[in-house]
Amino acid sequence: MNETSLTQDLIEMCRTAMPGCVTLKISAQWNNAGYPDLTHTWRRLTSWWEVKHYDNEKFASPPLQHVTCRRLAHAGVCHYIIYEERHHRRRTLIVHPELLDRWEDSADYCDGFNHLWVARFMAHVHMEAA
Repeated sequence: MNETSLTQDLIEMCRTAMPGCVTLKISAQWNNAGYPDLTHTWRRLTSWWEVKHYDNEKFASPPLQHVTCRRLAHAGVCHYIIYEERHHRRRTLIVHPELLDRWEDSADYCDGFNHLWVARFMAHVHMEAA
């Protein structure tokens, strides 16, 4: 399991859970510019999502990326999706960029790697904004 496969599976789930949505993976060449991994458009709103996989090793959002995610969250919608794998336990967390330094304490989490839960969270964000 790696970040690429988790991201691809999430994109497929979004397309299933939210017919008519447009979820795009930002090319690696653009990630050097600090853009999050995904842009998701549904119900006339575009949101941004950065996917991280934590596997018993500390991850860091590159400084430019973290600044960009914070700016996007301030101007619109941006979140981190963290797939945590620690000591044979898996969780999926959604974290606002302002709270990334305390991501392990996020109130928005579920057990396992649950793409449907993430897609429903994303749909809820888009429905509340409409």
